Amino acid sequence: MATLEEISLILDSISNINGLRKDVRRNAEGYMQSLANGQTYLEVDAIIREDLVQYTRRLDWQKVIFLSGANSTKLGNGAAALGLTNADLIAAHNEVRTVVDFLDSQPAATSDASIESAKNYILNNIAQYVTVWD
Repeated sequence: MATLEEISLILDSISNINGLRKDVRRNAEGYMQSLANGQTYLEVDAIIREDLVQYTRRLDWQKVIFLSGANSTKLGNGAAALGLTNADLIAAHNEVRTVVDFLDSQPAATSDASIESAKNYILNNIAQYVTVWD
């Protein structure tokens, strides 16, 4: 049976990862809205770059848990109590990490089309999940 700490850790992890998914997708739509509201592609590109820094920070919080032996075990125990495994969380984490790493490797935007391309990449590669708040 999982402890309260283990359940708390898994719930925090799920909230972090699914929150990232939701935030990245919502922000992708926001980039296009920013263009429609008159911001230049350079201004929106700067926003994307700052968002990538914040996404990486949140992904790294989770990575620390995955790589810490004791905490990884606690996470696994909490996950098992919910019928999940650490591999389920790692797969969801990697889904976001792959998108963030890809976007971070891209050159600066050169047009509105560059921003739209980034938005489309995000929406095509990060799954949309139904949440209580949507």
